[in-house]
Amino acid sequence: MKKTVLLPIVGDGRYGFFDASGLPRYPAVSDVRLEQLPAEFAVTSDYDPEARNHCAAVTATNISLILSPPANARTKEALGRIAHRSFTSIHNRIGNGPILNLEKRIMRYYTEAGIPIRCRRLRDTAAIPSALMQNHPAALLLADSLFQWHWVTVIGQLSWPDDTVLIIADSWHRTPRYYRPGYGSRVLGVLEFYIP
Repeated sequence: MKKTVLLPIVGDGRYGFFDASGLPRYPAVSDVRLEQLPAEFAVTSDYDPEARNHCAAVTATNISLILSPPANARTKEALGRIAHRSFTSIHNRIGNGPILNLEKRIMRYYTEAGIPIRCRRLRDTAAIPSALMQNHPAALLLADSLFQWHWVTVIGQLSWPDDTVLIIADSWHRTPRYYRPGYGSRVLGVLEFYIP
């Protein structure tokens, strides 16, 4: 896969995401991951009947599950019910996409809900490891073409001398996927979320 320099008018819709088979075959020199993750992630197909272009609301739901995990979600089914309630409430405030200004919309939701989550805009993906080391998830806005954008949640980063790969919840799969920044899509924005 080649690095995305200019955005095409129409992309392939894959954004450069891949599974573990696309990782280098030798051990990473750095492996930074969030300490606590949900048993599985919320995905857009869970909410297709009630929403469309809703990766921003799914990303916000996954961030909520990471930062304030439900104590009573002992099973995947219970977690799914809690995630659905969270998504419905978040989606009511964020709305359908495409969403460019997720930061303001997420903060409005959390402020109204009385949850003390904070958000900081990062300059680029190079700042993600320090956020992860503090156990702060990040959200990436990616563009695979001029008019196709997608939000994902960053939960880790693997580094080799000649390669860097982000571990992500891509909003489409319940288990993590991988993304090389700038390959298959362009990073338009990086947001860090945390509870002070």
